[in-house]
Amino acid sequence: MTRTLQPRLAVYLATGAVALLAGAALKRPALVATGAPFVLFVLGGLLAERRPTLGATIEVTPARVVEGDRVTVTVDAGPYDATLLLPPALGGPARLDAPTRELTPAHWGGYAIGPVRVTNDAAWGLVTYTADVGVPAALRVYPRPETLPRPLTPRDTRPAPGAIASRALGEGLEYDGLRPLAPGEPARRVNWRATARTGRLYTTQRTLERAADVVLFLDTFAALGGTLEQAVRAADALAARHLARGDRVGVVSFGGFVQWLRPEGGRRARARIVETLIESEVVFSYALKDVSILPRRALPAHALVIGVTPLLDDRGVRALLDLRGRGFDVAALVLPPFAALHLEPRADRLWRLRHDALRRRLEHAGIATAIWDPDAPLAAPVSELERCRRAA
Repeated sequence: MTRTLQPRLAVYLATGAVALLAGAALKRPALVATGAPFVLFVLGGLLAERRPTLGATIEVTPARVVEGDRVTVTVDAGPYDATLLLPPALGGPARLDAPTRELTPAHWGGYAIGPVRVTNDAAWGLVTYTADVGVPAALRVYPRPETLPRPLTPRDTRPAPGAIASRALGEGLEYDGLRPLAPGEPARRVNWRATARTGRLYTTQRTLERAADVVLFLDTFAALGGTLEQAVRAADALAARHLARGDRVGVVSFGGFVQWLRPEGGRRARARIVETLIESEVVFSYALKDVSILPRRALPAHALVIGVTPLLDDRGVRALLDLRGRGFDVAALVLPPFAALHLEPRADRLWRLRHDALRRRLEHAGIATAIWDPDAPLAAPVSELERCRRAA
C-alpha cells in the first residue's frame, strides 16, 4: 500500500505558515486569523487520518473461452475508486465505472485478469492510499480450430475400439473380402448372396475398427514471423480432429525448453492439450538435445508422430529423423517463414533452397511433408500429407 500526500496539503500548510509568520512579524491579527484555519485544517486532518483496509475480489465468467467470445469480469472493490489492470492484449488498464466489464479476447493465450488498483482519500482529502489488491483471475483463450475433413490415417493402431480400419480381422464394419465358412462358425456369418451364386457356404470377412496414438511434435527451437502461433493453431486443429475420431493425443514441445503431455483421450484431453500448447514458447538455447531425453510414456511405441516445424533449426530436423530411425510413423507439417524475412531476391532464393533441401532430407528418410501457406486453410496440407502417405 502506497501513501501519497496530495499537493493541496503543501499549499494549505505553506499558506497558513506564511500568513502566521507575517502576522506575527508585522503584528497584524488579521493575517494570523487568515492563516490559522489552514494550519488547523492540516493538523486536524493528519490527526484524524486512519489507514484504510483495501481489498477486492475478481471473478471471470467463463474462465475458458474461444477467440472472439465474450468474457464477463466482475469486480467487488467496495466504495473506492478502482482500475482493473489488464494485459496490453486485452486493452490495458481500464477504469471501473460499473462492477462488471465485458471483454472480447481476439488472440489465444493465457491471461491474468487483475489485480485491481484501488485508491482511497484519507485525512480529509489530504492523503491518498493506493494499493494493487485482489488475486488475479486466470483466463484461458483457446484458438478457434479450423475444420478438417478427415485426420491422418496412422500406420499402426492400438488394441482399443475406434474408427480406423485396422489390419486385424474380427467383428468390425469394414468389408475385407469373402472366404469359405469354417466348421463351427455361426450361421449368422454366412453371406447368402455369395453362397447362392457359388453353391458353397461363404462368410464375409471384416476388419476391426481400432484407435490410434497420435503425438503432436512441436519444433520450438526457433520461430520467426508468427510461425509459433501458426504451429499452435495447426496442432490444436489436429488434436481436436483426432480426439473426435476416438484417438489418444499427446503433445511434445521440443526446443530450448522441453515439455510433454502423454497421449490421452476423452473430453478433458483437449483442454489439457490446449493448456500445454499455450505454454509453448521459443527459448534460445545452444543445447544439443535428442529425443532420448523424453520419457517412454510421451512417445508410445506405435504412435503416429505429426511434426509441426518451420525448418529453421537443424536440431528440429535431426529430432524428426531420429524418430523415423527409431521406427516411428512420422509426418511433417512445414511452416514457411519466408514472408517475415523481407530479404533481397538473391538471399531469399538461397533461403528457399536451404528450406527445400531440409524438406527433401525428411522425405528421403520416409517422412511425408506438406507446406502450410498461412493464407490457405489447414485442410489443404493435411490432405496432401494423407495423399503422400497413401502413395508411399
